[in-house]
Amino acid sequence: MGTTGIHKTVGETKNILIEDYNFVNDKLVSTVLKTSSYGNQFWLLRRITENGNQFITADVILISHKDGMTYYKEMNVGCGPYYYHCPLEWLEMITMERSDSVRNWEDSVRKYWAKKSIEIVPGMKIVFKENEYIVLRKHSTQFWVVKRTKDGCEFKMKTGFIRDCIVWNQAVVE
Repeated sequence: MGTTGIHKTVGETKNILIEDYNFVNDKLVSTVLKTSSYGNQFWLLRRITENGNQFITADVILISHKDGMTYYKEMNVGCGPYYYHCPLEWLEMITMERSDSVRNWEDSVRKYWAKKSIEIVPGMKIVFKENEYIVLRKHSTQFWVVKRTKDGCEFKMKTGFIRDCIVWNQAVVE
């Protein structure tokens, strides 16, 4: 699917998209159950009924606005590139047939939210490229000061990067 551009605000575009995703025709009924926004991602949880069979799926729509135009690209969760800001509680509601790509996406969404919930605290130890670091103190909203244990050098490290080290490298928290 390509990108579509219209002369509307982001809010107006979201309302148009919700209207478009709520439809009835000869073969299908589509009903938007919930929406959620995160940055440029607009998420829709919807029920689809086809020949009496129902399932629930999620779609993500990437939205941007420039020079009076709003651009959007619609994608189902089973197609890439993948986005992981889908509300976690929606995963239990999705009843669509799960291909390998959808199952992989769901696993990545769970890991993403698990990572986001990790609290970083001074004294925490993390490992990156076989080096151990100790978190010393918060530098700003996006950075922490860490010390490499083998030589005592201090560095600024991004919060998201520290969380990645914890999730992917099974960091030690002491």
